[in-house]
Amino acid sequence: MTGAVRHRINLIVTAIALPVLLISLFEVGLRVVGYGSESDFFVEIPGQDALTTNPNFARQFFPPALARLPSPLRVRFDKPDSVTRVVVLGGSAAMGEPDPSFSFSRFLDVMLSRVYPDRSFEVVNASMATINSHVVRVIASELYKIQPDYVLIYMGNNEVVGPFGAGTVFGTYSPSLTLIRLGIYLRTFRIGQLLENAARWVSEHTQFVTEGQGMAAFRDQYVQALDPRMAVIYDHFRENLGDIVALSESSGARVIVSTVGTNLVDHAPFGSFFGQEGADPITWGRLFAEGVAHTDAGRWTDAIAAFVSANRVDSTHAELHFRLGQLYRQAGDVDRSRRHFIRARDLDVLRFRADSRVNDILRSVPMSIAVLRADGAQWLADADTSVVGLPGRKLFHEHVHLTADGNFVLARGFADVLHLWLSGRTHYWGEPPASPGTPSQAECEQALALTPFDRYRLHESVAGLMQRAPFTGQFDYLDRLPGMNRRSAVLRSQGTGFAGIGRSMTLYQAAVEARPSDLTVLQNYARLLQDSGALVNATALWKRLLDEVPNTPTWMLAMATSLSDQGAHNAALQYYEQLASLMPGLVLPHIQIGYEYVSTGQIGEAIHVLQEALEINPGSTVARMNLASLLADVDQSEAAMSLLDAGLALVESRDDAHASAQILVSRSDLWLRQGQGGKAVDDLRAAAESFELAGDVQGEGMTRLAMAKAYRASGDLVAAERTLREGLLFAGRYAVEEITGQMRVELGAIAMSQGSQKVAASEFRTGHRIFESLSDRHPALPHLEPLIEQAGGSPPEDQSERP
Repeated sequence: MTGAVRHRINLIVTAIALPVLLISLFEVGLRVVGYGSESDFFVEIPGQDALTTNPNFARQFFPPALARLPSPLRVRFDKPDSVTRVVVLGGSAAMGEPDPSFSFSRFLDVMLSRVYPDRSFEVVNASMATINSHVVRVIASELYKIQPDYVLIYMGNNEVVGPFGAGTVFGTYSPSLTLIRLGIYLRTFRIGQLLENAARWVSEHTQFVTEGQGMAAFRDQYVQALDPRMAVIYDHFRENLGDIVALSESSGARVIVSTVGTNLVDHAPFGSFFGQEGADPITWGRLFAEGVAHTDAGRWTDAIAAFVSANRVDSTHAELHFRLGQLYRQAGDVDRSRRHFIRARDLDVLRFRADSRVNDILRSVPMSIAVLRADGAQWLADADTSVVGLPGRKLFHEHVHLTADGNFVLARGFADVLHLWLSGRTHYWGEPPASPGTPSQAECEQALALTPFDRYRLHESVAGLMQRAPFTGQFDYLDRLPGMNRRSAVLRSQGTGFAGIGRSMTLYQAAVEARPSDLTVLQNYARLLQDSGALVNATALWKRLLDEVPNTPTWMLAMATSLSDQGAHNAALQYYEQLASLMPGLVLPHIQIGYEYVSTGQIGEAIHVLQEALEINPGSTVARMNLASLLADVDQSEAAMSLLDAGLALVESRDDAHASAQILVSRSDLWLRQGQGGKAVDDLRAAAESFELAGDVQGEGMTRLAMAKAYRASGDLVAAERTLREGLLFAGRYAVEEITGQMRVELGAIAMSQGSQKVAASEFRTGHRIFESLSDRHPALPHLEPLIEQAGGSPPEDQSERP
């Protein structure tokens, strides 16, 4: 080789090696200074021979304010030969939303331990809310770390709305699977994270997320069934699914791939489009309106005829098919009903549910000695005994998330399939044979401590979700709402009263004794202790959990709250600051730090930390409203008003009616502080209209109550009483008992100010009765009892004598 050739080679090597070296040094430097976050799903627990889930894993796919957390867990590095490890992969339905404590993986854990008492099982839930197959594939690539024996795959709901999907709000859609995977790979490096953050900053796409937005962020993300991007979505899903199965097999596991169940009967489409090319919209609209009118009048045969005629004009409208499904069901034609309900789901333009094509792809996975198919969708369809083949509210909380009944059905089905392998068989035809000795649903619920307190907690979580878009856009939302609110009142009475708390305590104590190392049972027991006021015991249990798995955000937050409620503000502050450091870009810790500063009289520090929160996320209405209130407290009313005005302009520019209403309510408080009751009422009236537009009945009811209080504060008692009477009719229409009780108390206060003691006593007692029906531990009861006596009424029953 000549010197000239060697020189050229050296130049080429240098040209390649030098940039690689510089990039590597820059990457190392970023890691040394703590920039960015770890990208692995499974990470080591410091000082332990075990792994847990990475709370920052989702940040590679979502903005910090929208990134969801995986379930905390503890998995030993070296799996003993005596342990059989089962891993569940999927999205929120597999994770177990609204609470993973009662997911099908948890039911399965109990079943396996009862059916095979001579074996030791670990069921690891590696699912996460909001993710789709692009992200599940990343998690599957790390399964080798935990040496699974079996992997259960239950996914498909988020393919359109999840990362890189055609209807996502988490970044942009991409038709190229190669580019998607390259982007995911680059984000595992700190340099990649830096470049992405820089791109956001340059394009001014800063984080802007209002609290509680959730699925409401997708309200305009319409994707029709005939959209050409859907073919790409299906191809991506098929490719990812094949890779996930292969990665699971390469980790040494056998794999079960299941179809995905959805609520067909009791969940109207989120969105419908009239979109068939060449169809006459005027004719279709007339026929559809006739069908609705006939339905409302109870003329089912005429309604079916009108809708069928409309469907001939345009067959792509999801709501039309759902209405036909309902009518055929009422007529007893189950086959036609099922076809139209399925069609309604598949045509829903807000695509939060796995459609028929997704399930067809899941059914097409080749079976082998290491791969079996399961039909979870069919198990659920067969299990709803209201009308077999039409799964509804018995099995689903809302659109896809399973009730305890639904999770039990899936767990039992997976247990039966696993029994084939565990008993030495490899294949099955038709339905898998039932595994012997499977515990009943009641036995599983007792082992997991599904208490009256938890049933209420789960219902409230779902009810809160369903009070926002896109649920409020369903055509039958307001018709279903009173029933949901009445159910909430019943569960609240059963779960939060003295008897319910006592029953729940007994169940948890038995569950802890039976499963002392079950971190989830311990977590929920700590939650119950904290809610019932046993703060010292709750704090001790949170500490025990954090010793087992440090840096678990939900546990750190609960620990800090428990300490704060005991007055240990400095100790609470330390946990909040650790959480802020652990999860930068999240405003919640900053808001909580602000509360602690206020509690200790450090108003200036509180203002500063809330300003930091708004810099992180200008969309945080909670931080904005708290900051405005503090500024007003220190005589900076003009700055407070400007802050709320700016926030109102921001949320209105994003067409967020719910956030607009919240800020208007907050601004009305400032007007009242300044003695301008008229302006306060104007803002509250506008807030009520915004809540109505958003479909938030609770918010609208509370705003009506606030409007009455504003009238009373300004001395207009006639307007205050009129507003309350109108509010009582509104609250009664939707069975909102809590607001009804508060309005009764406010009417009592008005009567007291007018010297009408007898009327006041009656209103106070009515409010007392309502609150007591909700819970005999309701916090309003102790405050009402002296008011009743002050108004000349007889005292209510002594609460101290209750069990």
